[in-house]
Amino acid sequence: MDTSTPYQNSNSSDAYELNAAPVEELSFKQASIELEHIVSALENGSLELEAALDYYRRGVELLSSLRERLATAEQQVQVLYDASASNQG
Repeated sequence: MDTSTPYQNSNSSDAYELNAAPVEELSFKQASIELEHIVSALENGSLELEAALDYYRRGVELLSSLRERLATAEQQVQVLYDASASNQG
C-alpha cells in the first residue's frame, strides 16, 4: 500500500499525510510527532477502513523504532554512568 497517500479527516479541515520516509531516516522527535498525529487521527474515528489500516501499520513501525531508540539511549546512559562512577571510586 502507498503510505504517501493523503487521507482527509472528514470531521475536520485538517488533512494529515502519512510520511513516506523510512522510519529509520526520521529523527526521534519527527517520529514522535508523526506517531502523535497518527494516534489522534485513529482516535477521531473518522478514517475509512483502508486509511485506518495504513495509519495503524505506520504507527506500529514508528512505535517499534521509538522503543528501540529509547532502549539504546538507556544503555548508553548506563554505560556513561558506570564509567563515571568507576572514575570517582
